[in-house]
Amino acid sequence: MQRRLTRGSAVAVFAGSIALGAACGGDDGESSTPDLPGGVEIEQGEVPDGFPEGDVPLPDEPITTGASVGTGNEKNWTLVYGVDDLRQAANSYRNRLERAGFVIEESFSTEDETGEQTSFTATHDDYIVTAFAGGIGGENALTVTVAPAAIGVP
Repeated sequence: MQRRLTRGSAVAVFAGSIALGAACGGDDGESSTPDLPGGVEIEQGEVPDGFPEGDVPLPDEPITTGASVGTGNEKNWTLVYGVDDLRQAANSYRNRLERAGFVIEESFSTEDETGEQTSFTATHDDYIVTAFAGGIGGENALTVTVAPAAIGVP
């Protein structure tokens, strides 16, 4: 019997792979993770191989962790950037995507005593980008997930 991960399970596994990469990163900024199954690649401080940089613009902020999962036309990427100003980072990235021809489909922002959060989904012919900026206690990050449009939002 063949088993397939549900979309929620796949996202949980992918998020775990990023946490694993962050925990296993060496002092030199390079990933020290072993070869992981299922086409999982984790990079500390750089974008994983195969990212469609010519089709999907990247944020200006410094990348802290990059991960990819899957192979071929079903490969997804999650990139985490350290940011100082959440709102500015999210707006800057949103504008960059719009200039590249992406359409903002959904967006959400909130701010309360626990912190600030903003997110949006941008679509293009070939890719879907989901961005989330959030932080608590001064630790802020912009997380960008990119998936081929043919497989949808991870």
